[in-house]
This record gives sequence, C-alpha cells and structure tokens, in this order.
Amino acid sequence: MRGYSSVHTQQPAGPIREYNIDPYILLEDELKYIFEDIRQEISRATNHQELNKIAVYYFDGQGKAFRPMVAILMAKALNYHMHNENSNIMNAQRQIAMISEMIHTASLVHDDVIDQSFARRGKPSVNVLWNHKKVTQAGDYILAVASMLLARLKRDEVTHILSQVSSLIFTIIPDRTHPGS
Repeated sequence: MRGYSSVHTQQPAGPIREYNIDPYILLEDELKYIFEDIRQEISRATNHQELNKIAVYYFDGQGKAFRPMVAILMAKALNYHMHNENSNIMNAQRQIAMISEMIHTASLVHDDVIDQSFARRGKPSVNVLWNHKKVTQAGDYILAVASMLLARLKRDEVTHILSQVSSLIFTIIPDRTHPGS
C-alpha cells in the first residue's frame, strides 16, 4: 500500500497526464503592471530627474520578470495550501515580488559598471549612456527604494531573509582580473 506524503496527497492511479502550463499566462494579471508599479515607486522617492531616468531604465517591461514570477507562484501555492485569500497578504506578497526584481536589477546595474558592458536586453547598457558615478548611484538608489518598500511591510523575518539574499548577491564579486572569472 502506498503511503501519504507530508501534505497528504496521493498520486493518481493510471498514467500521469502531462500539462503544458505557461506561468506567464497563468500570472498575466499579477505581472501585467509589475514594471510600471516599480517605476512609480522609484519615481515617487525622488525629484531628481536624471537619477530617476537612470534608475528606471531597465524597468521598461522588456525583462522576463522571472523573479517576480517565481515569488508570485510560490505565494499562490502557499496561499492555496493555507486556504488563505487575504488581500493584504497577497498585496504584501506582490510587493516582495517587486522588491526581488529591484534587488536583481540593482545588481545588474552595478555589474554593467564593473564589466563595462555595452548592451543588456537588446539595448545600450546604462554605463554606455551615463557616467559610472551616476550609474552606481542609480544602482544604490534602486536598492534604497527596495529597502524602503521592504521596511513598509513590517515583517522582520521577510526583511531578514531578503537582506541576507542582498548581502550574498553583492558580496559575491568575481575576480575580473583573471580570464574566465
């Protein structure tokens, strides 16, 4: 006799059906305005036009939004498992998805300066269009806005986890003096 897993589910008898599910279609409503909402948060926090222009440059909707997709899919799975349909929690989960994309993009901005990249996502990289000091400041600014959003959630455990992730992302710097690094 087959036992139950820790979540008390059983495998169906007979052949297992294969499903082709596109997560981007599944989350179309949740992801539709994610870049626009990020741009609004960044713009709301400064009146410095050039800083804003640099900071929102990669949030033009051309990215895959992979991190927000994974965050929202996990949130939906947990909400389903916990029988939770609280709109406040779902809004906070969407904020976490936005924050994760902002942290990732800030790391891309900094990487483009370090690597002296010429292009990203099919267009000129930020460091080609603006000087390194301004671009570095924009990357730091994106992180600052993400930190403000994170603080507004008032969830210490989430803040701790995302701070650890950020720390890892920004401390793992390849040695660019050696080829292949």
